[in-house]
Amino acid sequence: MTTNAATLVTATTATLNGAATPNLASATGWFRYSTSNPGTCNDAFGTRTPSSGGTSLGAGSTSTPFSQAIVGLLPGTTYFYCAISSNTVGTGFGALLSFSTPPTA
Repeated sequence: MTTNAATLVTATTATLNGAATPNLASATGWFRYSTSNPGTCNDAFGTRTPSSGGTSLGAGSTSTPFSQAIVGLLPGTTYFYCAISSNTVGTGFGALLSFSTPPTA
């Protein structure tokens, strides 16, 4: 399970990126983000995106990238986020990363 750098960061939007290896069992991926640092990635802090379900990662044996655009962010704010995936094998948690939205002009 890997959390990758956020991309397309603007004052109010960003795209969160991650990758997971399904290990031959159908897997789903999602993200958690917050303005408060939870200290470690878990599936209880901040906001889950998407709010239910997630991105289907298939059931392969190689790392599968996935992304989620988020909106409604606050300008000039640091956000903490991580990627999470789950299947019948278990739940994987990526590293906790952060990004900052630029202030509005």
